[in-house]
Amino acid sequence: MQPLKYLFLVVMLAWVVIIIQRDKLFESNDQRQVIEAEVSPQLNQDNAANKTQRGVNLAAEENTEFNTLDIIAPDIQQPKSQQPESERDAVMLEISERQYSDDAYVELYALRGISKLCSETDAIEEWMDSSLGYMTPEQKNIMGGVKVKCKSHNAQYPTVSSLSSDDLMNQISPNSQLGQLLKQRKNDQELSRAEKGELAERILLAAIESKNSFIAIESSFNYSFGYQAYNNSAQALKSNDQLYLSQIKQLAVTHMACGFTPAEACQPDGYLMVIMCAQQPDSCGMDYYTWFQNNTLPGMRQDVNIMIDFLQSQSQVR
Repeated sequence: MQPLKYLFLVVMLAWVVIIIQRDKLFESNDQRQVIEAEVSPQLNQDNAANKTQRGVNLAAEENTEFNTLDIIAPDIQQPKSQQPESERDAVMLEISERQYSDDAYVELYALRGISKLCSETDAIEEWMDSSLGYMTPEQKNIMGGVKVKCKSHNAQYPTVSSLSSDDLMNQISPNSQLGQLLKQRKNDQELSRAEKGELAERILLAAIESKNSFIAIESSFNYSFGYQAYNNSAQALKSNDQLYLSQIKQLAVTHMACGFTPAEACQPDGYLMVIMCAQQPDSCGMDYYTWFQNNTLPGMRQDVNIMIDFLQSQSQVR
């Protein structure tokens, strides 16, 4: 048995860089005429009475030595893009009622992850179909429920679901340790492999400490034991089998995360159990705890409890 073997294929997030929209300096020639009229020097009062506004503008352009663009330069130097502002406002409004974190960065990170998973429903159905050559009635029923949930999610978070790049995420400053670590991971190109592993460990432990179910489950697949942590867990479980330790760790993290609120992933039509349904068709319709009870032996469940205690203690001493 290889529990949760394929989840990382779905939870890995990849994003495309979006082209920044450009603004228009003027929307019409009339706007330009109004601006020029406002910045033109005052003409002689006797001549002004006999000229049209058009004539005033022309005379100002011909007789003044300064350039009108010098006056409107501040608008050119500080362009204001209405679209990103309105997009940001829409996103912040959509996430105003938080589910996963009081930190807007963490909340948006989790919701975007769920949106990405919702975009993979066709791929999951293809996986189910290719495994047996057909989809079982239970699988079809589960995927029907998934699509209903995803439709509701996309309706509740239309702007979040439509984000195609990290541009807006980059504008948000996280105000929690978990958020700061997640943002740091987006710029980890210069980190060594060991440093990336240490960062992944810190993210996992921060997710456990903050009881963030989505990021805890996702991070468990990026987590690598540091030397001391590996030794401690090996001694606690009395095992040096790295594969077994990794499986126990994933089960332990998931066991904890499914007790956090919300824990949609752990429901029968949640993304975690949908992947399990694709991998093990006879598990379709189970929630995580039912699946765990039916697919683990007493000794393995005991090791999971030991690992839970170990990870909780690690998260509290950071």
